[in-house]
Amino acid sequence: MNDQVTAAVMAKIHSTDFFPRLGVRDTDGGHVLRMSSVREVFVDGCPTLSGREVKSIKWLPFANDEKDPFYGKDSFPKELSAQRMQINKAVSIALRGKVTSERFATGAHDFTRPASTSASYAFRAYLGESYLGLGDRWNRVVAEFERGHWPVGFLNDKLISI
Repeated sequence: MNDQVTAAVMAKIHSTDFFPRLGVRDTDGGHVLRMSSVREVFVDGCPTLSGREVKSIKWLPFANDEKDPFYGKDSFPKELSAQRMQINKAVSIALRGKVTSERFATGAHDFTRPASTSASYAFRAYLGESYLGLGDRWNRVVAEFERGHWPVGFLNDKLISI
């Protein structure tokens, strides 16, 4: 089972074209709040949302040591360590040349590292979620990466994505 889950996650990574639709406000049936730019989300503070909504956003992890917002920090078994390292390497290779300052910087703010780290985190968490049969939270996040966007948070049941 472990190898099958890992192979399925690796296949998703290899078939994902990361970030070509960054900032494109395509439709999705109302399950995703699309933002038009990195600036709109991280510098301007999501001006299309109310102050109450902005305070209610659950941000997805932008660093490897952040707690999993859905399942907690220690929810993944140690036996997945080797597979998680495999996932990290595969995502790093897939991201080469796609996470550039031209696309992820705005003014003095550069979000290249958070974009890269969040992609690795999401695919690793998706591996654990799939292996343990926990649900579909990370599956939804990974699907947004597969569509070419950058998912950055949740507001209620809607994913926030650039």
